[in-house]
Amino acid sequence: MAPRVRTLNRSGLSLRQIAGYLVLFTFLAFFFSIGPYFLAYRNSPEPLNFWIHFHGYGIRYIPWGFLVPIVITMARRFSLIGKDWPYNAVVHLASSIGLTFAHLAFAVLVNRALLAAGLRDLPVISYPQFAASHLNQNLLMYWLILAIVINIDSYRKYRDREIHGLELETELAKAQLHTLKAQIEPHFLFNTLHAVSGLVYRNPKEADALLARLGRLIRSNMELSEGQEIPLERELEILSAYTEIMTYRFGDRLQIETDIAPETRRALAPSFLLQPLVENAIRHGIGPKTQGGTVRITSRRENDELVVKIADDGVGFAFAPEGSGVEGVGLSNTRKRLDLIYGPRQTFAITNRPEGGAEVTIALPYREQLEDTSAGGLG
Repeated sequence: MAPRVRTLNRSGLSLRQIAGYLVLFTFLAFFFSIGPYFLAYRNSPEPLNFWIHFHGYGIRYIPWGFLVPIVITMARRFSLIGKDWPYNAVVHLASSIGLTFAHLAFAVLVNRALLAAGLRDLPVISYPQFAASHLNQNLLMYWLILAIVINIDSYRKYRDREIHGLELETELAKAQLHTLKAQIEPHFLFNTLHAVSGLVYRNPKEADALLARLGRLIRSNMELSEGQEIPLERELEILSAYTEIMTYRFGDRLQIETDIAPETRRALAPSFLLQPLVENAIRHGIGPKTQGGTVRITSRRENDELVVKIADDGVGFAFAPEGSGVEGVGLSNTRKRLDLIYGPRQTFAITNRPEGGAEVTIALPYREQLEDTSAGGLG
């Protein structure tokens, strides 16, 4: 599922939007011409032509219906927010001067065209006269429109970030819920408690250790809510509590191997990333095999990416998981969270291994924690 964050159009507007701006500025010209018309009408002994008043405001405002899309495009191509704002401000200064004189020329041409069409009552407007009276207003109009566009776009970006943040929080909550559900579901919980009860009299120390692992596993997942990402080393600590319980339950039928490159231990990865994938490999890959098998977790840094793999030598997938619509909750939630957090900068691939079993490969942008957030790990 792709993130639903909207990107702003940087290359102009549709004809429908341009028509909307023309209607808006036509309405403004009509609105501002009403007051002066009625004031003059009350003080004039002869009937007045409303369209003469409308002409004065129309040639002042209506051309901006065509110019506003240009200002919007300039605002988004040359943003005044960011490190390039000094250069972009000069671009906008030149643009405002250019559009101002283009507006003045257009207004004079429209006035001459209307006069040539037979509207003799209209005042004749010369370019110097119109420029002297409306130059400052046009420059102000450009920067006013620019300020409005910047504020609207900033608000949209802020709202999109909020929506994106809420989606991330929702997916994190789903991952936490799924992990906790897997830990306290009757099958997992009862089997673990049954193993503990069988050890109470035969090996009290081992029973106590197994019970402590269960408590540590549940407590660590309930307490882990500081953010979307944690150091990979911390994620591996949480995973070890789960794999210790599962290796005890499966006995010789399950082997867990890890090959973690030292430089990747401080790399940031999504919290609750590994356990659902390892759980999926054990339950659906190793579980159905009578002789059991091995789950192997590896991590490497490849250029600017953190690459994590979870492979098993189990029964593999009987179908192509990606795009099949039959993914389990763990795989589906993981795919969705990675897409929300990293977008196109990540890859999530599920394949059947040629030698048997399945493999999940995750590639993320490589970033290290700024501070040691793994302090105070599992106790």
